[in-house]
Amino acid sequence: MIKIENGIFETKWALTHLDNVNHISWEHHEGVLWNVKLHIESKHIVQRMDKKNLDELKNKWAEWKTSGPISERPALSMDEMFKENNKWSVDLTKVDFLSYKQNYEDYTYFVKLHIGSKDVRVFLDTKEELKELKQKWKQIKGESNGINE
Repeated sequence: MIKIENGIFETKWALTHLDNVNHISWEHHEGVLWNVKLHIESKHIVQRMDKKNLDELKNKWAEWKTSGPISERPALSMDEMFKENNKWSVDLTKVDFLSYKQNYEDYTYFVKLHIGSKDVRVFLDTKEELKELKQKWKQIKGESNGINE
């Protein structure tokens, strides 16, 4: 699954805003597939895709990068903080991208919130919690770029 909507790039296991992507690289894998890297700071998201999806990604990324200045960010509210067990919080506006995977033994989710060269690691119990976090991040990143869904 690959989806690009309102500047948000989403795969089965990762999510980022196109503003965070410094550059894109790709190399042929086999047959009709390409290994594509979205470079973010010193990290990257790797995704295998066909030529059609690669071309769509390249076009949307180039279009996004040349579409003009990013709007000013309003003051941070508590709704924009991701809280885990009331012990700590993360400013979601600072999160460059999310990566996640499911533990197939107990069906929980291991999530990394990538912030620059560091990450915050979180365990979520349900798919609904993961979906809620992804939606909140998308909403915040969309608002920080002048997009209202």
